[in-house]
Amino acid sequence: MHIVLDAFRISVSKNNKADGDSSRSTLSTICNCSEVLGDALLGNIIFTAMLLLGVRYILKFSFDITRYRQILLAIIISSYFKLFLLTMMVWEFPSSAIFIVEAFVLSSNVVALRVVTRFPKAHCVGVCFMAHAAKHLTERWLMWTP
Repeated sequence: MHIVLDAFRISVSKNNKADGDSSRSTLSTICNCSEVLGDALLGNIIFTAMLLLGVRYILKFSFDITRYRQILLAIIISSYFKLFLLTMMVWEFPSSAIFIVEAFVLSSNVVALRVVTRFPKAHCVGVCFMAHAAKHLTERWLMWTP
């Protein structure tokens, strides 16, 4: 569900909303959906990698697989604000609402990381901001590549 909501966000950012055009072929629609899902998956892989690298090297967190699972679970659960993107499927919202949702997700991720790791807020903000920035830059780069 997390990746599907990211794919919807990317689709809205690309202005690839379904416009009811019946002239689009099924193959074209499937290719477009698979491209957007692939972009969302790659963005989330980059986000997770940067988050775990930041936790490991910036926060100097000792390697314990159960602790990393707790961190990932906390980050995924704290991204619940992405559910507000579902309302964009039903009601018309400006695309700037996506920025507000992303800001809430970032702040929730910071709080979750701080609770799980018990590190200072500034360190957690830095790690989460770095991971979100890497994800955002990856998605922007994918939007401009053919």
